[in-house]
Amino acid sequence: MIELIRFLCRLNYYERKNEQFTIAKLAEEIQNHFQNQLMRQLHVVVLGLDVLGNPFGVISGVAEGVESFFYEPYKACIDNSFLFN
Repeated sequence: MIELIRFLCRLNYYERKNEQFTIAKLAEEIQNHFQNQLMRQLHVVVLGLDVLGNPFGVISGVAEGVESFFYEPYKACIDNSFLFN
């Protein structure tokens, strides 16, 4: 059994301005747009598979750790600025 963990798929919206399409052409444009978006997000699905040990979760955890490493000391300095006076 395969289980997806922390699966996040982000698709950009379809937008066209000042263009005229027939219904068939518009449907084809929308279909092509979202197919391309899904193919670009395929790595999210592959890296989110539990079969692989969820490397996406590891990468996300490391990114959060690096962010906290730089952000938390800065936040502490700002919150406790009265100690430096």
